[in-house]
Amino acid sequence: MTSVLAIDLGGSSGRAVLAEISKNGQIKLKEVTRFGDYMITNGQKVSWNFSKLMNEIKKAIMLAEKITPNFDSLAVDTWGVDFGVLDDSGQLKTDPRAYRDSYTNGMFKMIPSHLSKRLLYLETGIQSMEINTLFQILAQKKLGLLEVTDSILLMPDLINYHLTGEKKQN
Repeated sequence: MTSVLAIDLGGSSGRAVLAEISKNGQIKLKEVTRFGDYMITNGQKVSWNFSKLMNEIKKAIMLAEKITPNFDSLAVDTWGVDFGVLDDSGQLKTDPRAYRDSYTNGMFKMIPSHLSKRLLYLETGIQSMEINTLFQILAQKKLGLLEVTDSILLMPDLINYHLTGEKKQN
């Protein structure tokens, strides 16, 4: 039997589900925990409370271990556009900004005119919306938040980095 812990993070809540897969392919799912309240709104700035998020994930891992000791794998699924910025020592510079933050408003005009929405779609495979990673990077660059950085990790990679100490970037 194979067992996998899936961490599914949505915009307002998260959950951990343990999947047990039998040798004949049958899957049994067991919800381990649900959690929420990991968004911070400070004035107009909207961020993810990363330390709270990691505490909830670690708690979910411990609860899953009680149900199925030594489960085989862990997977993290999140909203797809947000990221954390690491400094040269590998530390998170600040809580990651959330796609719900309005700081990306107007960023599409920062894209050179020869890069049409169609070309952006062909290159990225995603609809051109100002919440997307590209526009968040432009907004953070405009705010001077990317001056000194070693790397940027999308949220699943950032979470895995904090769990394992290893950066895996594509």
